[in-house]
Amino acid sequence: MPSGFDNSIPGSEAVNEMAISHSLTGEKIGKSICYHGTDANTARCILQSGFYSDTWFSTGLGTAIAQGGLHVFEVAFDNIPKDERGRECWQFHVLAVIPAKRIIRYRAFQVTTVFENPQLRRDVFMSNSE
Repeated sequence: MPSGFDNSIPGSEAVNEMAISHSLTGEKIGKSICYHGTDANTARCILQSGFYSDTWFSTGLGTAIAQGGLHVFEVAFDNIPKDERGRECWQFHVLAVIPAKRIIRYRAFQVTTVFENPQLRRDVFMSNSE
């Protein structure tokens, strides 16, 4: 594993500063869109200051929402880290600051319950307490 990569969470990689440095200089626009989910307060800070180092990103919108929150940023990356088999990682964290100018779009989602089975929910929770 190259130095600067963090493999502490299986299936994820960290992008080191060297791997994304050309992304931040404006030499390239970026060829991949990744997502970061968060809450409204943190989103306001990100819009002003960008992403701090050690921030998690995902290649899937659903993962960003599920693990981060309903306020989701689309961010341009030039490369996505690969796992041991050479496949793009589904989530990764970056060990460098990502400036706000790399943000493509910021969206806030709302959750609407379309169907609910409260009895089944109770049954599932009760079965876990036995």
